[in-house]
Amino acid sequence: MLFIRNILSVSVVLLALALIFCGRELKEKKQIWRLFGLLFLGSWMVCVFTLTGIYYPGNFHFWVDLQRIQYVPFRGIYRMLANGLSLYDVENILGNVILFVPVGILCPLLFRKISKWYTMFLGGLGMSLVIEITQLFIDRGPDVDDLILNTAGMMAGYIIFMVFSKVPFVKEALREDEAPKRWNRLLPIGIAATYLVVIGLGMTDCILDVVWKNVL
Repeated sequence: MLFIRNILSVSVVLLALALIFCGRELKEKKQIWRLFGLLFLGSWMVCVFTLTGIYYPGNFHFWVDLQRIQYVPFRGIYRMLANGLSLYDVENILGNVILFVPVGILCPLLFRKISKWYTMFLGGLGMSLVIEITQLFIDRGPDVDDLILNTAGMMAGYIIFMVFSKVPFVKEALREDEAPKRWNRLLPIGIAATYLVVIGLGMTDCILDVVWKNVL
């Protein structure tokens, strides 16, 4: 129920932002798909933030243990391979990649004017970095391998989009479609808003839990 509440809360915020930035243009029928795409992207980002431990930070703290950070690229993956891959290891590696594949597809589809490969690379790197930095404050050890795998997932999604965009009828549809003038501003603002909503709801739930257990 809390997960559904989070998705609904994010959807309301994103819908409000879309209407504020380009409400008139979105009234056209051909732009409605773009709005639904934005809501799906927001819902998927809720999944990403939830599965990476960002939501419900019950062990939140202000101190940082730098010894928990795994700085060396591929050290964790090498250890997994050296010790024999378990099912958990495979799920961890593939999960870090797969989580960002839909983001890599949806971002260039919805926001084509800023869909260069380097913006997708920097976007994936930036989102993953925010997650890893947040994990410093919730007793989860940030890992540079997660950063690499998340970014790889983003670029894999981008490559999938680029391959399908070369299909003749898809290419024609993309050429004819034109986004509202201020639409591209919604990508960074929308993802930031989703992150803040998830963090805010998680902190609220933590506070209510403490009050329930210690006061009531």
